[in-house]
Amino acid sequence: MTAVPSVLDSVQIYGPAVGLVLIAIGTGGIKPCVSAFGGDQFKPGQEQQLQRFFSIFYFAINLGALTSTLVTPILRGDVQCFGADCYPLAFGVPAGLMVFSLLLFVAGRNLYTKVPPEGNIVTEVSSAVGFAWKERIKHCGSGIKKDHWMDWAENQYDAKLVEDIKSLFKVLFMFLPLPIFWTLFDQQGSRWTLQAMEMDGNIGVFGTLKPDQMQAMNPVFVMILIPFVETVIYPLFRKCGLLKNPLQRMAVGQYLVALSFVWAAILQTKMQETSSVAQMPATGYANYRFINTVPCEIKVFAEDLKHKNVTVSYQKSTDYFAVPVKFKGLSVSSSCPPRMELSPSLKVKEGASYSLVIASNHSNMAVLQLRDETVGLSHGRARVRFVHAAGSVKDDVTIKLNKTLSINLKPLEMPKYINIIAKQYNVRVSPEGQQKALGLSKILFGNGGIYTVIIQPNKEKTGVHLFNYPDVSPRPINIMWQLPQYFTITLGEVMFSITGLEFAYSQAPPSMKSCIMAAWLLTVSFGNLLVVILAGLKLTEDMAVEFYAFSILLAVVTSIFAFMAYFYKYVNYGSTRTGNDSLDNGEEPGALEPASGNENTPLLNGDNKSPPDDEKAGDGSDPTVFYGSEDPANKDSSSKQPTLKEGLSLETSKKQE
Repeated sequence: MTAVPSVLDSVQIYGPAVGLVLIAIGTGGIKPCVSAFGGDQFKPGQEQQLQRFFSIFYFAINLGALTSTLVTPILRGDVQCFGADCYPLAFGVPAGLMVFSLLLFVAGRNLYTKVPPEGNIVTEVSSAVGFAWKERIKHCGSGIKKDHWMDWAENQYDAKLVEDIKSLFKVLFMFLPLPIFWTLFDQQGSRWTLQAMEMDGNIGVFGTLKPDQMQAMNPVFVMILIPFVETVIYPLFRKCGLLKNPLQRMAVGQYLVALSFVWAAILQTKMQETSSVAQMPATGYANYRFINTVPCEIKVFAEDLKHKNVTVSYQKSTDYFAVPVKFKGLSVSSSCPPRMELSPSLKVKEGASYSLVIASNHSNMAVLQLRDETVGLSHGRARVRFVHAAGSVKDDVTIKLNKTLSINLKPLEMPKYINIIAKQYNVRVSPEGQQKALGLSKILFGNGGIYTVIIQPNKEKTGVHLFNYPDVSPRPINIMWQLPQYFTITLGEVMFSITGLEFAYSQAPPSMKSCIMAAWLLTVSFGNLLVVILAGLKLTEDMAVEFYAFSILLAVVTSIFAFMAYFYKYVNYGSTRTGNDSLDNGEEPGALEPASGNENTPLLNGDNKSPPDDEKAGDGSDPTVFYGSEDPANKDSSSKQPTLKEGLSLETSKKQE
């Protein structure tokens, strides 16, 4: 509603602020619960279906993101309402679709498996944790020891809640390194877009690609890579004994994101190496170059130059070179008849760049000193100026670009830069007021480039040639070179984010699943906050160095994460999966460790204790522990220990009795 101008005028900033608050509240309610709710729909033994659900879930999210990226700008920019871009339509259509999706969701309410909430789990966890710390501090120095600091809450809180909190903190500990992943990943919409603005968006017959449109490659690659990874990558590596558990896949995903930033840094380095024709001169110097339009070789002599004698061929220019600011002047001579000489007095300013156009005008030598621009332009734009150095052919001429832009010029008149769209133009030179063409040429003005085009006479002086001299080179690298880094970061995202959702859900006690999902989303928030902090510090102005630094940071943090993952003990909760399915699918590596004194009792967090009698009665949430450093395939088949399937069967028989 606030997108309507009359409404916005009445509510000012408060209207959009209310909208943002409502979005924050709604998102906070949906995101932690929707993935957990989806996972609750699967029954024991549906291990593969659960993993496939999270892949489809993530696919649907990215399909929506891609649709929004493509359609919303069209609704806003291609439709006019209230005399301007139609923001009400751009916001109204997604709002209507959200209402429709809600109705669709409610229509299937009788088909869902619904796990009723059991009180305020956040309050219960906070109270139990606070009580445990209070008791621990109270008994400090008493000599009483507990296996886990949460055991101090056993006298006040239910044993199952205490064990669930232990499992919660075990998973949260694995979340500690994860914000760095999001710090890099979410720079696609900031640093990578800034990099794209410095690149050439020309993609041939498909037109020009805008910098922010490159972000659409992420959801496109996600939708391509999800089925590829699920059906090809994971099964292939599983046969080789690799990527068998979630934490391994998450670590590889993080390394891939670090690798994508290495590619971005290499790309940025190449761009910076060839971004401009003129290099920044040293203190006390300016940049200078000679452009020869005289139809023969010329010689330039200057006492203040490093090379006192410079020869310039016809229709050629020198590279930029440094001249001291005390530079007074020079002498120019030509060998073609009639022999001409000129000794102009020139002045330059420190740090500036200049071009000296040397021309002949009706058998007289003339020079024109131009001040060159050296700062590149925004994406999709170019800048050009035209110099008429063919007065011996025609004094007054008209330049036309694609029959739309027309410029009148006089001989050696001081030109002005004009802004144009970066593309190829048909340039026509004709006498002013006439249709007869003196010269025709096709000139490509590249993205971000600044050019000086000089009209020069041919040797017969019957027509003209146009020569293009870049003041600032166009964007040196095409924007499509960002595709490898987008592909790599998306592959890392698929291996990290989808697996992370599945890991968080499967390793959370049934009562803590939404809590774990909220913690997973908090890692995203902390990652984004870290980006804001680092951007504010501005530790370096060199974007390539920044990319390398982020890559190294994530690689180091991922190595720490991999070390932590090696010692992680996987817990399989019976309410969600059976151990037999896990082993058959090869997804949760590690062998069952039988408890001391009772082969058939599942272990909780690796402690060799028998569970309390009330837990033996079973509530469908008894976990089974797997060790990340072990593989059940390596166990001796002749061992008398029961298999996981047998152990669960025996435990089930005891519960039935």
